[in-house]
Amino acid sequence: MKKRLGCLHAHYSNIEYIDTSLSSYDIELIHFVDPALMYQITSNENFTGEEAKNKVKEQMKWIARCNVDVILIT
Repeated sequence: MKKRLGCLHAHYSNIEYIDTSLSSYDIELIHFVDPALMYQITSNENFTGEEAKNKVKEQMKWIARCNVDVILIT
């Protein structure tokens, strides 16, 4: 059975990089992109580390519900 890899990216450009890097493996890649998180971390002085941590946890739970075998964060 083909494994499913859920990829959480901070930027769209990471999709091509991961697709190319893992193309020799028989896996299904499912990409999720959230550039707003990096924007908040770098540009919003009121955005706390706790908020960032909670957002990443929320995203990982969302991805896990897509029946992936593993999650890669870029």
